[in-house]
Amino acid sequence: MSITKSPRARAIESTPINPLRLVVPGDSSPSGRRYANTFGNDFRQLIDWGPGHETQVMHLLASAQPVRMQILSDEPVIKYRTVNVPLAEAVRVFLQSVPAISADETTNRDDVGYFDIVTDDGRQRRRDAIEINRRIRWIVDHFAAPIWRDEADPAQRLDKLREALLRYDGNGMPPQASTTVDLTAAPWLTEAFIDEMLTSPATWIDGDGKPVAMALRVDVVGENVDLNDENVLIANIRSKEASIETPLHIKAAQYMALLGIRSGIRGGAGRRPRFHPARDGFPEHAERAGQENRAQQPATGEAAPGVQPRHALPKARFHACPVAGRPLPRRLRKVTASRAASASHCGVRQRSCRGGSG
Repeated sequence: MSITKSPRARAIESTPINPLRLVVPGDSSPSGRRYANTFGNDFRQLIDWGPGHETQVMHLLASAQPVRMQILSDEPVIKYRTVNVPLAEAVRVFLQSVPAISADETTNRDDVGYFDIVTDDGRQRRRDAIEINRRIRWIVDHFAAPIWRDEADPAQRLDKLREALLRYDGNGMPPQASTTVDLTAAPWLTEAFIDEMLTSPATWIDGDGKPVAMALRVDVVGENVDLNDENVLIANIRSKEASIETPLHIKAAQYMALLGIRSGIRGGAGRRPRFHPARDGFPEHAERAGQENRAQQPATGEAAPGVQPRHALPKARFHACPVAGRPLPRRLRKVTASRAASASHCGVRQRSCRGGSG
């Protein structure tokens, strides 16, 4: 179902977005912390970098296409710059208005006011795009700059760059072409990455030896959405599984957030308790049913086939027993006394019955 979108939403969708402008609820940035205690935070920003991310990086490199975009300025001459954009799938986002008093240098602004571009999905693709831009900048700083300076032929430039990158084993210190703070090793610099970068439809280094950045398409799926509504997180959990699988301890954080709101545990008016797997006692690798104390245990907390996931099996009920030195609550005393009298009466009848039959 299509929705009528505002001029702001249409403008954002028509322009490739720098991945750093996308706000991830719950991450460490000032804008991310603004939404940390909302149900827009699905905790997937805490997923460790792994092989799945490297696969996505290769896919983004292969699918990116060059797009010319206008550079906004007050000068009378219109200027353009080229960015590389994966056109296959857009990142779903919300546009959330921000009060002027809460805005900072990273907050977007238009004629209407300040706003954030908040991710609804695509957190890992945003992360991959940022990493690609960092890697391209690293290659330019350490390898491409002197080659572009000394060689004019474009084909020869690429050939020499490929040879220089293949000679580097990814572990030692690369040759410095310019001053940079990033002097770390690059184990990601594999032959597959080099060939994908140099043979993809996109050009990652321009004619002046400068990096060409990756930008992302966005799809605005809501504006000023109530992120304190638990249905935002529920819809996120129910959506299709992302290409980067959600680890069990992240899923636990998601469900604990929903359990907290259903139990009436809130962190204040319109807020929910904040859960952090790394600090709130969630195991790094959650165990499945049957692994408790290394003994086979039934999966009593899991829904049976054909049962909706939120309809768990009923919990076993335990009888209240008095604790030594602590009296029972008044509301339980009469119940306990009546049960004791009933049990005593039944015992007298059983003895009388056995005596009569003897």
